[in-house]
Amino acid sequence: MLTARHSTAMPDTMTNPSTHPQTPPPTGRPAPAGTAFRALLAALQLLLCRTPPASGLDPRTARATIRWFVPIGALIGLAWAGVFRAMWRLYGEIGELRLVPALAIVLLEAIITGRYLLLALASVEDIAARRPDATDAEALEPSPAALAQPLGAWGILVLILSVVTQWTLLVSIPRVTPWWPPPEEWRSYFNFLYPQPIYRPLLLAPLWGRWAILLAGSIGRTARSAEPSIASLCAALTPGCVLRNALIPIILTCVYFSRERNFMIGAVIGLVVFAIAYLAGVRLAHRFGGQNRLTLLAAGQIAQVTFLAVYRAMWPVIHQ
Repeated sequence: MLTARHSTAMPDTMTNPSTHPQTPPPTGRPAPAGTAFRALLAALQLLLCRTPPASGLDPRTARATIRWFVPIGALIGLAWAGVFRAMWRLYGEIGELRLVPALAIVLLEAIITGRYLLLALASVEDIAARRPDATDAEALEPSPAALAQPLGAWGILVLILSVVTQWTLLVSIPRVTPWWPPPEEWRSYFNFLYPQPIYRPLLLAPLWGRWAILLAGSIGRTARSAEPSIASLCAALTPGCVLRNALIPIILTCVYFSRERNFMIGAVIGLVVFAIAYLAGVRLAHRFGGQNRLTLLAAGQIAQVTFLAVYRAMWPVIHQ
């Protein structure tokens, strides 16, 4: 009888599966390959697209996105070097100056690889110029759509100066005769890892610029106007994470810019870029009420130009 009462007390949904609401099975944690692909898309959208991802990133995806910034910078550096070499072979030199190859890199950067870094720097300067009487307590918080808004006169001037400065620094990189181990030595098998000196700053400048975005994201708080994806990215950044991602830029800088195995020259260049990028990140966060996409990209542009300027200033120490 107990069995009979128990069976009659069961709801109809248990005896008729077609009327029972189906509950989706738990999905569990996403696969590492899927997370890496979503993180790559998020990083590309943050760096190369007008608008970042609309929604926030979960902590795991945010940490994976951070790991893509430096590799993307390395790929951009390879693109710079490839375009420079192709244009150099096609157009040659004019008075020992590679005007057209440098112009090709600036156009590539301004149109595709670094378009929004240039626009971000011009936008933050333009926004600050429109309210010159604003104090640091009255933080200027640009809207998320600031990159899509037209620039004022001051912003256009800053944009032109940024492009011209970058082109001038690229044109002024001298050509020197490199030394490689002779073919009979075992070290000659690794000659492909040492490009000609004229290509080395082209490879490293985008690398430092994209790493500086991570550095700026770890400074201060996130602005109230920041997009959810930027807030997720900044929340995932820690000093240890920033330092780990700096290993590849600093090691390559020390190796490529060493002189007679004196690796301190590259370390000094890296420290100067770090100091300028850090001060720029602090100032931008203080001025604009925290970090947002505009301030992060502007800090990256400042670091990229700083690296080219410091390398050109220390060229005699490296190669003479």
